[in-house]
Amino acid sequence: MTVALCIHCGGVKGPVLVPCQTCQRTPEGDDEIVLAMALSDHYLDIRVAAPPIQEVVRRARTEGADATEVMRRLAGVEPKFAELFGSLRAHLPELRGLLAGSVGARRGCARAVALSLVAGATALAFAAL
Repeated sequence: MTVALCIHCGGVKGPVLVPCQTCQRTPEGDDEIVLAMALSDHYLDIRVAAPPIQEVVRRARTEGADATEVMRRLAGVEPKFAELFGSLRAHLPELRGLLAGSVGARRGCARAVALSLVAGATALAFAAL
């Protein structure tokens, strides 16, 4: 089962588009979907990366930041995030299919996105944080 960090409150939650158990919110719009995918165990080792990411998300949201600003702040802390966000944006149609459970989109996403990014997920364990 997919585990992700909530892009609204920073809590650990289930699948990307399932409402957060803590704040009951779900990602809406392209930037929120990109951010939500990036903060899932598809691309991160949540056990290792969660605390510093949660702090950035919580602080940014407390200050009224939108998803675009949260992405900017995360990229400022860990530059590999910028590459990840860019790749996810470029493949947003496939990601929408993946999130909807489309087998074809899963295959396309695996070829187009995951091959380059999942290999780098370990690097996103944030030794720099």
